[in-house]
Amino acid sequence: MDVGLISSKLTNAFAELNDKMTALDKKMQELDTRIKKNDEGLTNNVIKIKEKFKGTEEEFEIIKNNNIKLIQDQTAEIIKAVQVKARDSITNTIAELRQLIEADLQIKVNNFLSEEHEKITIATNKIIAELNKDKVEITDHLKKVCKEHFIKTMLADKNKVAVPEEEVKKEVAVVEEDTDDVEEVDEDE
Repeated sequence: MDVGLISSKLTNAFAELNDKMTALDKKMQELDTRIKKNDEGLTNNVIKIKEKFKGTEEEFEIIKNNNIKLIQDQTAEIIKAVQVKARDSITNTIAELRQLIEADLQIKVNNFLSEEHEKITIATNKIIAELNKDKVEITDHLKKVCKEHFIKTMLADKNKVAVPEEEVKKEVAVVEEDTDDVEEVDEDE
């Protein structure tokens, strides 16, 4: 799974969260008819919440271009910021609104964030495994190329002429057979 797919999933998740916030906005408007004296403050809080979530989506666009560790760190910071901002926004609303929606909203946000964190962790672990697999393949290839170069140079110095590729490959195969039986020695010992 590539970083673009992770970013796409995160963007979709925040779009879903934005949809949930829109639903929350509708609930707040229904309560608005019973709470006329706080109409202006409530509307301003809804606008601020929407702006904060738009900013979070932009942050995820930046995160997808960084390495895996940075994605994990930034995601943790964003989740914490979203929780704090949601709690602060709810606290600033009137007591009746807080009593009706705070518990339900907090549970849904926490569940959503936990699910997304788990998805990101799984995707990140898959990417790390792929990178480690590629690292082993590249290392093996480099060892083989170095052996070929060493033998070619050794044979060329010995014969004082260019050595055909077939002869180099034959010598590499012989060296590899000989070194397969030898245990690696720790140079620090």
